Amino acid sequence: MSNVNLDEIQRRLDELEGKTNGDGNKDDKESPFFKPEIGKAYTVRLFPYMYLDKDDPPIVVYYQHNIRIKNGTGGTRWVFCPRKTMREDCDVCDVLSTVWNETEDEETRKNIFKNSAPNMALSVLALIYEGEEPEGKPTLKIWGLQRGTYQAILELYKNPDFGLIHDAKKGNYLKVEVYKTKKIWEGKPVRGFSVSPRIQKVALTEEEKEEIKNSPLAKANLVEDTAEFRGPNKQGKNLASWVAYLRETYEKARGLGSSPLPPEGSSFDDADDMGTSVGNDDDPDTPF
Repeated sequence: MSNVNLDEIQRRLDELEGKTNGDGNKDDKESPFFKPEIGKAYTVRLFPYMYLDKDDPPIVVYYQHNIRIKNGTGGTRWVFCPRKTMREDCDVCDVLSTVWNETEDEETRKNIFKNSAPNMALSVLALIYEGEEPEGKPTLKIWGLQRGTYQAILELYKNPDFGLIHDAKKGNYLKVEVYKTKKIWEGKPVRGFSVSPRIQKVALTEEEKEEIKNSPLAKANLVEDTAEFRGPNKQGKNLASWVAYLRETYEKARGLGSSPLPPEGSSFDDADDMGTSVGNDDDPDTPF
């Protein structure tokens, strides 16, 4: 495992799941995740990620399942997929595979695949400034990227005028504007991002270096730590509830000839800031 302070990360993850901070109030500023507000602009600086080659974009790719929790609210939870990410055993994949193999109804198979098959997720560590200028104190955060944002950043790497925008000595600041899209996820509007680079190449400032040095996130292995806190073996009642729900809907499907599984979630949402699901890249006829 990485040297990140796991107790501290767990405390912050608990806050994200509805628990309060020490003052009894939820505090997004204490969250390890970048939670941009619609209608605001931010200045973002990427930097080399210690677990990737220094010349590679510092964006981490892994896979996660979207499971629906049978709690009367139709809530969802992202669960890290060890099999798709690291070729290790995954309890969620095992359940899906069993149901897939036991049903002969193609519509049921497609709905199972659409709702719970592992989807790509993208995360990056970034220095965040509030506002359009790199002014004030930067804060190191985990930014869960949407597909469009990911593509826009990769295009900058292909552009000879920018290249290695995360270079510590000759990098570029990014202006990130947040707007409201027409998509809705669990009753809330989904955020969209507009990313534009600053032309001038600059080195990391001393204040930015200090934030990277002092933040426990700087040493976080985003794949291993996500596996630690979002893996199937950490889900307990959530996973058991999902298995029961899937079994129940599968049994109904056997009698109805079609699947009454929950409606498919958005493939481009940012409902989970740890890493935004960007859709499945497999063929729906391929078993888990």
